Amino acid sequence: MMDWEQLLRPTRLGSSDIEPISSDRSPYETDIDRIMFSSAFRRLADKTQVHGRTGTDYVRSRLTHSLEVSRVARSLGAMAGRVVVDRHLASSDITGHTISHIVQAAALLHDLGNLPFGHHGEEVISDWFHSTEMGTHIRAGLPDQVATEMMNFEGNAQGFRLVSRLQGWREDDGLELTSPTLATSAKYPRIIDDTIANPVGAKYSYFASERHLFDQVARNVGLLPKNGNGWCRHPLAHLLEAADDISYIPIDIEDGAKLGCLTESEAEDMLRTLAGRDATDTGIRDDRRLVRLRSLAIQRLITDAVAAFLDNERQILAGEFPDGLIKQSPIHGQIRHILEISRDRIYHNEKRLRQDLRCERILRNLLEGYGRAFLEWETSPARPTARTDTIIRTLPGAKDLPRDRETWVRFMMDHISGMTDGFAMSTEEVISA
Repeated sequence: MMDWEQLLRPTRLGSSDIEPISSDRSPYETDIDRIMFSSAFRRLADKTQVHGRTGTDYVRSRLTHSLEVSRVARSLGAMAGRVVVDRHLASSDITGHTISHIVQAAALLHDLGNLPFGHHGEEVISDWFHSTEMGTHIRAGLPDQVATEMMNFEGNAQGFRLVSRLQGWREDDGLELTSPTLATSAKYPRIIDDTIANPVGAKYSYFASERHLFDQVARNVGLLPKNGNGWCRHPLAHLLEAADDISYIPIDIEDGAKLGCLTESEAEDMLRTLAGRDATDTGIRDDRRLVRLRSLAIQRLITDAVAAFLDNERQILAGEFPDGLIKQSPIHGQIRHILEISRDRIYHNEKRLRQDLRCERILRNLLEGYGRAFLEWETSPARPTARTDTIIRTLPGAKDLPRDRETWVRFMMDHISGMTDGFAMSTEEVISA
């Protein structure tokens, strides 16, 4: 059974010191500041959430999505945290707000490793390493574990790599966030390993190269080992997952209506189902009814998720809770039906599919261009072509890398995954020219 006092202990990655929880600024508020002031967080402003560049600034980017998830997470953490403190931590200096800050920080962190053009970018990269001539040639020279990761590239693992190693002011130290924040952000606390209870294709939260760092986080907060590979979730990770679900399900309906994927009437009916209430008799003007219904839907789903968390707290602390909190909602059947409609009408509509095809072309050309240059740089170090030399010189720090395959592949993927949509498009024009 996991222990709340240890789960919330404010130690930072790389340190065994316990920071005091001040009423003025907790260590978890410091985490929030470090994340929000990072360059990786700023780049989310030009990364696709669902719809990409639509010609309108109404729909969400990955940045606005992350901010909205953080506000839902704040509410979930405060409401559930108040009860957790009353049950287990009444004599401590921890409050419901402390727990709220942890979940909020994890929410700001949860999409930091996302690639340009959304989740489809993960599929394109995985497929490139798996099936293209250049990708399979490069993969053949990688250790088996790294090759498996490249064929199943995961933005969650890239995010942990970013904050634990790549961001920050000291080499390889990352943002030095607290262990509770890092553990809460890990919805899939394991590496990918098709030989140990984690089949290829499953999501995972860290690469093998950062396994020792996450193991330190897990030990700091007292996570339970699971199935020979990885750890049970931090209990607050269930609230983070719920915050993400609660944000995207109704909001994607709202954005879908604004872009014509759904009619206003269809979107209202879907949101009314989620909200369990109408918004036609409250004096709200017609053009704001969707906004009001979306707000009511979020409020209702927050209430359901908090109730599910508290009802299943013992099972969660034992690492035995199998389902997401939203699946415990009394309206989960209706939610599942709404997600089926969203999948067909919003996520797989023609405009979105055309966008995915453009994304595929851009990322494949970037991988081909950089991959070819690095491969020549590795195998013909004495006399690279002028083009290869120029490409390598455009990447800060590339000239100083060891010329081994794993190092430069990691470097290449750090660079591509960190790109914004706009920078990826402009770079691809030059690389593939």
